[in-house]
Amino acid sequence: MAGQKREAGLQARLGVPAIYVFGRPRAKDVDARVRPAHDSGDGAGAHLMPTIAWFYGIMIQMYYNDHEPPHFHARYGRAKAIVRLSDGEIISGELPPTATRMVRQWALARNAELQDNWRRARAHQPLEKIAGPDADE
Repeated sequence: MAGQKREAGLQARLGVPAIYVFGRPRAKDVDARVRPAHDSGDGAGAHLMPTIAWFYGIMIQMYYNDHEPPHFHARYGRAKAIVRLSDGEIISGELPPTATRMVRQWALARNAELQDNWRRARAHQPLEKIAGPDADE
């Protein structure tokens, strides 16, 4: 009961669906993976990072209220990278070569959708899922 009140309070305060608030996805919300992110120190608490795409074991996430330049976070196993939206280049971290190539190609092919999600994240609006390259197979 207390957990439900807390969830409702956070959802109302942050203006995002509850699946973006708590890190343990429910079975029906399997794509709703989130984790606490940069804490700006402004007292607002952890920022949220919904998973916007998942393909070939690569998880693509985007923070709400993240810093410039526009980018997303890619994870593959224990490897992590920050990828710039404009050209798909890794600006921080690293991924294995094949994952790097796949993420870059996907980012360039889905650039308009990624830019739209970046604008949504900055406005604290729910992010859209973006199909991975394996969706066409």
